[in-house]
Amino acid sequence: MATNSDQLKILIRAESDKCSDKALEFERLGQFQEAVAAYEAALTVDPSHALIWCNKGSCLAEQGRFEEALDCFNRAASLDSMHPAIWANTGSALRNLNRLEEALESYRRVVAIAPDRQEAWAQVGYCLFDLKRYDEAIEAFEFELKRDPRDPECYLEKGIALKRLGRIKEAIVCYDECLKLAPDSPIVWKNKVIALLALERYEEAIACCDHGLCFGPTIYRADLLNDKGLALKALKRLSEALNCHDRALALHPKHVLNLQNKAVLLHQLGKYDEAIAYDERALQLDPDNAGLWKNKAIHLKSLGRTEEAELCTRRART
Repeated sequence: MATNSDQLKILIRAESDKCSDKALEFERLGQFQEAVAAYEAALTVDPSHALIWCNKGSCLAEQGRFEEALDCFNRAASLDSMHPAIWANTGSALRNLNRLEEALESYRRVVAIAPDRQEAWAQVGYCLFDLKRYDEAIEAFEFELKRDPRDPECYLEKGIALKRLGRIKEAIVCYDECLKLAPDSPIVWKNKVIALLALERYEEAIACCDHGLCFGPTIYRADLLNDKGLALKALKRLSEALNCHDRALALHPKHVLNLQNKAVLLHQLGKYDEAIAYDERALQLDPDNAGLWKNKAIHLKSLGRTEEAELCTRRART
């Protein structure tokens, strides 16, 4: 037979669940501020409910209020230290606050509690990657891929980590695996192109650029056209390279790398005045870029404008 105390607990939990259900509905609608208010009402009734603290923290995090979110996650962990979602959310908040070592510790708690949890090892890997601990990050991504070999994000991040370590051929293998799962991902095509350029496999890089140009927003297509221009330039196909940079700038007139590389190409073609005009356009967008000042100095010297070139060289040093 239920005691008065038991009945009170049942009533408290029922009222708390009612407020939580309302909060979840607000969450589904993307109304996170209203959800926070509903969770606070639930916690007024039942302040010892760990998952409500966790859910409130998640809604605060959705609003970019990471310090407040972290307070909620810490309160949740004090009530239930063995729930993996609490530690996963703690890690996410800490990572957003750039407290990476603490975030890593939280993610390691997740894998200790629930090693088969979806993305648990991936989150460890992302954090290690942010810490530039690439060997360890690769190992974490491999654990995640054993659990879920169809995770394209893991293949991508593993590939980028491998490239950072100079293991470029292995990186390309990862990008290829990723493209099997996400063939229309412009960022993967972009990373594969960068790796192929590093290996001087220019024809393959051009083919990848052409595939990648079918997908993605304007900025990615402008990036790929820039990379295609670099590959064509390396193959001495200068007019085709120039056409790529023109196409890129038609898409994105303020793309500094395309402006810079078009200037270099124009200089190579002996069009020094035009090269300087593109140097100046790039410098209007990125006036502290030392490389742009150095290029302008080179182009000015080609016209015999040595005093102006010297001023540009000095600016590059500051």
